[in-house]
Amino acid sequence: MDDITREQIRRNEESRSGWEKYESHRETVTQLILDSAGNGDSLTVLGAGNCNDIDLGLLADHFEIISLVDVDRTAIETGLGRQNFSLDDKGFQVCETDVTGILSRLNKLGLAENSGADKLLTVAKLTTESQPAGLPSPADVVVSAGLITQLVEAAIKMAGEASVASLDSPGLHLVQAVRRRHLRLLSDLTNPGGTTILVTEIVSSKTVPGLPDARREQLPALLQSCLASGNFFTGLHPGIIYQEMMSPEFGCELEGVRLTPPWLWEFTARTYAVVALSAKRRIG
Repeated sequence: MDDITREQIRRNEESRSGWEKYESHRETVTQLILDSAGNGDSLTVLGAGNCNDIDLGLLADHFEIISLVDVDRTAIETGLGRQNFSLDDKGFQVCETDVTGILSRLNKLGLAENSGADKLLTVAKLTTESQPAGLPSPADVVVSAGLITQLVEAAIKMAGEASVASLDSPGLHLVQAVRRRHLRLLSDLTNPGGTTILVTEIVSSKTVPGLPDARREQLPALLQSCLASGNFFTGLHPGIIYQEMMSPEFGCELEGVRLTPPWLWEFTARTYAVVALSAKRRIG
């Protein structure tokens, strides 16, 4: 098992008991999905994990097919059970797979031992060209439930913090490749006319100590201040994600991108400011 998958499983185990803490976040994410439910009868959730951030009961009332995707099948099974569902329930599909399509190849590259510029650029190229296996068929609504944050964080960990410090660094090229590949995957998995929703954390209480006490109406100005000062997670500036979702240059067939107001999510020992970007898959 590669280090990235192992770390994701560890995080799922750490957050398994967080159902109650997720309540407000879960309500927001679930409502975003329900607002798009009229687009069809199938839903795919990438990075489903323990399913703490989606209300499966409400979603099952609106979607005939719900595909839950994660590298950690045990987490999905546990999450289904907590919400009184099982793998045998009609309408649920579980896909245990690596959405990057390259994790199994990283150990062979020896990136952990040597994350030099040449290897980082090689991984960036592999990421761009990857074809993940075992994914569900395209759906009417596709959600990335905070998964892009984990993928970008893994890329930075592989590259090393120092390697993403400059605009033309190999590490930052890797982060960009991971982000753009994920956006293209969301586009590919969405039926024409359907909706894709990307949920991502932007900044945490680690660098904004007053974040947990901020009122919801204060969050837009607070987040704008963080973005202007460079206080946000590397590779996850919502303005840049917005531009790339709209750009056919990166293989996205999306239009009408919308950015939600931010909300707070309490996760383990930190609080995060979260936003979602939604878009339609072009028809034709």
